[in-house]
Amino acid sequence: MRWFTVVVVAGLLVGVSGCAQPARTPTSPPVRTPVDAATFTPVVGQRLYVPAYSQIFYADDQRTWDFAVTLAIHNTDETHPLAVQAIRYYNGDGALVREYVADPFLLPPLATHAVTVARNDNEGGVGANFIVEWAADAPVVPPVVQAVMISAAGQQGLSLITDAVVIEETGKQ
Repeated sequence: MRWFTVVVVAGLLVGVSGCAQPARTPTSPPVRTPVDAATFTPVVGQRLYVPAYSQIFYADDQRTWDFAVTLAIHNTDETHPLAVQAIRYYNGDGALVREYVADPFLLPPLATHAVTVARNDNEGGVGANFIVEWAADAPVVPPVVQAVMISAAGQQGLSLITDAVVIEETGKQ
């Protein structure tokens, strides 16, 4: 009986170990389809302002806390793609720091596109922000666009989320 128990337990261990999930491998960012300017005729679109904080002041106006920033564009429409036309990152003085879109691309239905600003990238400063421009060739549900800022030191962590604000709109949603 004892051998039977050992064999059953060993069999269960071998069976369970075969169910383990394979290790995940890093993946590259999704390939985005470029917008064909010859056939794409936008009927709706928006220009969005998204506040971001690559740094915030703490204790006084001389000390800052650095944040990593992720800007996420969520296509909330279940059937239509969006054309992401521009993602521009500005510093607190309103100067352009960088552009993230060289060529407009299509964001598939329910897909998300994200760009990041590293924690040690202080070019944006306390008043950083993004301008995002999108368009669609059919009426769509507008995307959800947010900036997520996160930082940690020791056992303390801080996180912030900001929502986009529409500053210009074309067509009817």
